Amino acid sequence: MSTGKKPTLYAVEAIPAGRLVALVARIVGVELDVKPIDLYAKEQLKPEFIKINPFHCIPTLVDTDGFTLWESAAIASYLIQSRTPNSDLYPAKDLKKRLTIDQFLLYNTGTLYRSLTDVHYAVFQGTDPVPKVERLKEVLETVNSFLEGHKGQMVAGGDKLTLADIALYVNLSYIEVIKFDITELAALQKYRAQVKEALAPYNVNGWCEQQQALLIKLLADFKVKFAEDQAKAKTQ
Repeated sequence: MSTGKKPTLYAVEAIPAGRLVALVARIVGVELDVKPIDLYAKEQLKPEFIKINPFHCIPTLVDTDGFTLWESAAIASYLIQSRTPNSDLYPAKDLKKRLTIDQFLLYNTGTLYRSLTDVHYAVFQGTDPVPKVERLKEVLETVNSFLEGHKGQMVAGGDKLTLADIALYVNLSYIEVIKFDITELAALQKYRAQVKEALAPYNVNGWCEQQQALLIKLLADFKVKFAEDQAKAKTQ
């Protein structure tokens, strides 16, 4: 339990979920004490972490008063509402806007992120990726079609950045990881550029690009370690 001056974040910031929380913290002016978790070493399963989060998932936030929260969207929403409740990111006084943001947060996690990572896992595990690629294509085309009709607005409406846009943006970074071609999805490309520009003041020293490079390296290293462990298992 943290009782320090900074909230403690247990996370891998390069992973989209960790990146979301870190970006929101920057926007609302919260300095975090980030404790990196080595997933391959299964640090999330160690007894000391299980005491903090019995569900052993990251990111996990422990605020300065000991309040503990997990799931990236919940943590990001909490940081906004507890520090800047009148922020356009998740406006306290606009119920319909908040519910629209929630709608996209749920879609982002349940549909978009899953379709992106399913392709990666299929390739990683050596299974047939074609069905997963077709599903991802369908999902991204749906998002692109929505954005075309939205006429340059952010997903929750208007030109103000919201939590939904940040969450979608960080998950869409997986497109580069799996090298998926979106050249025909003009509205999606434009939207990503639009959100990137809105986040520019918080992307100090190219932090977002650094995290993206770390994510690609992390997943490549993970694949090598996985292959080594599989080879060792076959010889035993």
